[in-house]
Amino acid sequence: MRFSSVARTLILSSSFGIVLAGGPSACASADVRSTGLPAATDMETALYSQHLFTLANEFMQGRKPGTEGIEKAAQYIEFHFDRLGLEPAFEDEGGAATWRQPFRIGETSELVSQSMAMSAGGQRTEFASGVDFNALAYGSAGEATLPVTFVGYSIPQGSDDYSSYDGKTDLTGRAAMVLRFEPMDEDGTSKWTDEGWSFAASLVSKFRAAESRGAEAILLVNPPMADDERTAELQTLETSQGGRSLGIPVLHVTPEAADRIVRAGGGGSLAAMIAMANEGTTIAGLEGVTIEIDADIKREPVMTSNIGGVLRGRGDLADEYVVVGSHYDHLGVASFGSRFPGELHLGADDNASGTSGMLTAAELLSRSWEEFDGPVRSVLFLAFSAEESGLIGSRHYVRNPVVPIEDHYLMLNMDMIGSLGKTLEAGGVGTSEGLAELAAPAFERSGLDIKTSLSVGSGRSDHASFDGEDVPNLFFFTGITDQYHTPDDTADTINLEGGAKIATLVADLALAAAVNDGALLYAETEDDEPQRQRMGGPGGVKVRVGIAPGDYSGEAGGIVVARVFDGTSAADAGLKEGDRITVWNGEAVATVQDWMPMLTTHNPGDEIELTVIRNGEEIIVPMTLKARQTTGG
Repeated sequence: MRFSSVARTLILSSSFGIVLAGGPSACASADVRSTGLPAATDMETALYSQHLFTLANEFMQGRKPGTEGIEKAAQYIEFHFDRLGLEPAFEDEGGAATWRQPFRIGETSELVSQSMAMSAGGQRTEFASGVDFNALAYGSAGEATLPVTFVGYSIPQGSDDYSSYDGKTDLTGRAAMVLRFEPMDEDGTSKWTDEGWSFAASLVSKFRAAESRGAEAILLVNPPMADDERTAELQTLETSQGGRSLGIPVLHVTPEAADRIVRAGGGGSLAAMIAMANEGTTIAGLEGVTIEIDADIKREPVMTSNIGGVLRGRGDLADEYVVVGSHYDHLGVASFGSRFPGELHLGADDNASGTSGMLTAAELLSRSWEEFDGPVRSVLFLAFSAEESGLIGSRHYVRNPVVPIEDHYLMLNMDMIGSLGKTLEAGGVGTSEGLAELAAPAFERSGLDIKTSLSVGSGRSDHASFDGEDVPNLFFFTGITDQYHTPDDTADTINLEGGAKIATLVADLALAAAVNDGALLYAETEDDEPQRQRMGGPGGVKVRVGIAPGDYSGEAGGIVVARVFDGTSAADAGLKEGDRITVWNGEAVATVQDWMPMLTTHNPGDEIELTVIRNGEEIIVPMTLKARQTTGG
C-alpha cells in the first residue's frame, strides 16, 4: 500500500516514537498462554492515546464515509496493520491481497443545470436558480411541465388519526407541493411532541408518500412560522447529499416562490393553506398554474471500505477466527444522526475510542504471539465503516466473510469505550454456553468492575451483525455521555487510561479464545432483539414488532426481515427470515426510514395488514401489534 506524503507524515509523527520505544513487547511472558496478558501500563496508555488523538483529530474530518477524512483514517489503520506484520485480510478482484473490503453506501450528486418557471393566465414567470429554488439530492434528474397539487405535510399516518391524504388522492401527472415539518401550533412548535419534531416529519417518508400516489415532481416548502432554525434556509444539492434518491425531481422552493404559485393557481395564499394543513387533510389542486422543471443531475457511487488484518494462527486451529472489531466511521459534517446538522463531529468516543482499542489490542497480541507454543486460532482485526448508517459495513462483512461464517469462533466488539467510570458494560456473555467461564479469568485480571448487561440493549453496534449469524459475541461499552453525537465529542473528554485498560482486557480475551481447547456453541439470549433506547431510536413508539431489519440502505425495496424474535407481533403473525415487507397497512415502505414514522401512529392491539414478498411471491400477512417494552425493546 502506498501512502500519501501527508498521511505518512501524520502516521509517523503519531506513532513512531512508540515503535522505537519498543512498544508493549515487554508485556509478553513465556507463560502467557496460561496466565494471560499483564494489566495495562503507562506504555499501553500512551499507545492508546496516540491512536485516539490522531483518529479524533480535525485532520480526519470526522471520518464520514465517502470523504477524504475517512480515507486518511483508513490509511492510518492500514499502516499500523502493516507495521505489526499482520496479513491483509481480503483479496481484490484480481486476487491480490488487500487490507480493504469495499462496498457501496450510496451516491453523490453534482448539479449540472437547473431551471424552474410557472405559467398562469397566459404569462410565464422564470424563477431564479439558487435564489427561489434549488434541486435536491433526494430526487432524480428530470424535465417536465406539470400542474400542481398542494398536499400539506404529506404525512399518510400521523398522531391523533391525522392524515394528509384521503383514500381517493391521486397525484398522477402532477407536482406535489409538500410542507416541511409537521402540524404545528400558533407558536410554530409541533402539536405531537414537546421537543423538536416527531418521526412523522421525516422528509424521505413525506416524499415517498407523494411519489407512491403518482406525483412526478415534488416542491418542498418551509412553513415560515415554524420554530426551527432551518426555516430560513434554502437547501442545496450539496446540503441534501445522503438522502435516499427518488425516481422524480425534488426541488426546494422558498415560501415566497411557493406563495406566488399558490396564488396563481387560485389557492388563496400559502399562509391559508398552511393553516388548513395544521388542522387536517388538505388536498388542493392549483388548476390555474403549471410548473416547468428541468434538473440535470450527475450521480456517482459513494464507496467505503472495511479494513482487515489477520494475525495468522498455527496448527489445527489456524482456520478458525477470533474477531476483534470496531467501527472507525463517524458523522463528519453531520447530515443525519445529530441535533447539530452542518457542524463537524469528530467522534472521539464514537468511535475513535473503540478503534484505538482495536489497534492497541493488535499491538499487544502481535508482540505476544511467539511467546507460547501449540495450536492457536487466527485473530482477525476488523475496522468497520458505515456503522452510523445502520451497521452496513459489518452486515456486508458477515455476508462476505474471509472464511465461512461458521468458522468465526468469537467476535469482540469495542464501541464507545472512552468514558470509563466505575463500571464497564460487557454484553453478550450469554451468547454461548461456556463463554462466561472463558471470560471470567480475563475479567478478573483486568481489575475492572464489569457489568454483564447493557444500558442500551444488545443490537446497536457491529456485534449484532455477527449475532444475527449465530456467532458468539461480546460488546464492550462505557455508556452514553452528554457528548454523544454532538460536536463536543472530542479527544479531551476521553478517559485514556480507561480505554487502554479495556483494550488490554479485549486482547487478553482474544488470546484466551484463540488458545481455548473447547468449542463455543451459539446460544440465543433473551436480550438479542435490537433495542434503540437512548441511541437514536423511535421516541414515542408504543408498539413492538419484533424483527431485526436486514438492510438499511433501501436498495432492497422494502424492509428485509433478517430475524424474527419469539413471542413478538412478528412471530405471532408468522413472519419469516428473508421476508420483505413492501406495504405497511396500506402504505408503501421502501426503507426502514420510511417505516419509523408509521410506527409512531400505532397503539397496542391495533390490527394491521402487511404485504410481504416471500420466495418471490406476494402474500398478505395480518398482524396484531403488541406493546413495546418500557426498557427499549
